[in-house]
Amino acid sequence: MRISLETQHIKAEAARRIDEIAPLWRQQNDNALMLRLAGSPPDRWSDADRLAHDAAAARRAAIDRIRAASNRLEQLDPIPLDYRADKHWT
Repeated sequence: MRISLETQHIKAEAARRIDEIAPLWRQQNDNALMLRLAGSPPDRWSDADRLAHDAAAARRAAIDRIRAASNRLEQLDPIPLDYRADKHWT
């Protein structure tokens, strides 16, 4: 399956926005944290664990919103010329 140039541009914009929120190393650390915390109930987490969890969850939610916006943009016909504008990504 061939991906159109417009779709490639949208995916690149999504990747740029995701990288601003959490570069890959941060996402990997967040995933490792979530796996570690999944093994114990939240009432046994330290205050630092709670703060780290909340920050990681907020980053994940923001990334999920960007991916959803990217998926919506990719389905539009025609794709807006101003697809990089913030209004398309919120």
